[in-house]
Amino acid sequence: MDQATDEIHDEDAGHDGPGDRPSKASPVPFWARLVLWLVGIAAVSAALILTTSVPAGTVIPAMILGALILRVGYFVLQQLATPPPPPPDPGTLRKVRLTYRCSVCGTEVRMTAATNEDPEPPRHCMEDMDLVAPLYE
Repeated sequence: MDQATDEIHDEDAGHDGPGDRPSKASPVPFWARLVLWLVGIAAVSAALILTTSVPAGTVIPAMILGALILRVGYFVLQQLATPPPPPPDPGTLRKVRLTYRCSVCGTEVRMTAATNEDPEPPRHCMEDMDLVAPLYE
């Protein structure tokens, strides 16, 4: 492996999850949280069934759907609040704008970052791709 690949692997060694966030150990296991949610849904459903004249066939699915909507909403908000990972070191990757075309099937690929300014062409259909000259630069 070359030096840039070694640096990438060394940087990734200290992180467990996406976005370079250190993984936090959950104090409560998944099954316990699931049981807690189910007990909560059952308790609120029982309270609604006993205090109102709404049938159980309406209350229970509504409570399950409501809990599912809350969990999905919480997950989406948590993902939006997670900051993007920091950019790589300046010496590791360089910005390039190269377009390659496969001479066999015609697939085009645009390379936007590379370890040097003149990288090796990618391979497609078991052959090196051809560099395409930009029309307008």
